[in-house]
Amino acid sequence: MAIIFFKLKVTKASVEKALKVTRARPNIIFASEAEGMGKNGVIISFHKNYTDYSKFLSDLRSEGGDDLQDYDALLISL
Repeated sequence: MAIIFFKLKVTKASVEKALKVTRARPNIIFASEAEGMGKNGVIISFHKNYTDYSKFLSDLRSEGGDDLQDYDALLISL
């Protein structure tokens, strides 16, 4: 399980894009705007293994483009 805290450049277009990206991924069980730790969003997702998680994160970074300013992740072995 991954809990990803991120900082997104907040514009109407970036928020709509983030919603579209998160809704399209069935392994994301929760995504929301948030506040704290210098971040403004959170995602909770499940992954089969580290390789799956790594690809997921790489895809999110490329889809986020310049709107994704920073992120931190917490991995939990289930």
